[in-house]
Amino acid sequence: MQDFNKSYDSLAAAAKEILERKSFKEEEVSEEELEEAVVRPNDVLVKKQRDKFNPDKERPTLMFMGKDIIRALKKMASPAAKIALDGAYTDGSQIVHLRTSKTMATMKVNMKLSDFAKDVEKWAKANVKVKQKAAAGDIKRDSDTRAIITIDDEMATQLKKSIHNARAKIKVRIMKRKDGAKVYIDTNDKASLDSALEKAAAMMQAD
Repeated sequence: MQDFNKSYDSLAAAAKEILERKSFKEEEVSEEELEEAVVRPNDVLVKKQRDKFNPDKERPTLMFMGKDIIRALKKMASPAAKIALDGAYTDGSQIVHLRTSKTMATMKVNMKLSDFAKDVEKWAKANVKVKQKAAAGDIKRDSDTRAIITIDDEMATQLKKSIHNARAKIKVRIMKRKDGAKVYIDTNDKASLDSALEKAAAMMQAD
């Protein structure tokens, strides 16, 4: 019975030591480090390795988890590629676009992350349209009787006050946006719109 107690005490001490070591290691690794992508641009994504069940044969093997590859791709992607990668997933050696279920790119044997990223960029360039934000002060002529000006809120108010003219049938409307405003100018004829835009351009340059 005494020997049993000694063995039990030894096992309990060993278990306690293991738990303490585990706790220490967990404290050393932060959440940010756990979430950080481990795949680097020069890392090879697919290598040929011996088959576990048939050592005489080699088969292509993915060297990283799909989520880590996608996370790394997003860090080096263009705006279009980031949109394409949003929600994307891996199916074997392929990366698949979420919305269309189309294959964006395929990882080949000995392919590096940087080369795979180029293939993803090609797909994104051909399939994703990035809406360009109009610059402040941008004048877009929709037709002979309508123009749209992207400008800040203060200048938008000044343009409406100066250009809007009910008698001359020059109508100015302001549509608020998160990063400024859009000023819509509608007229009955081309000459009136030309005149309104000349005035608007002069005011924006003076500002």
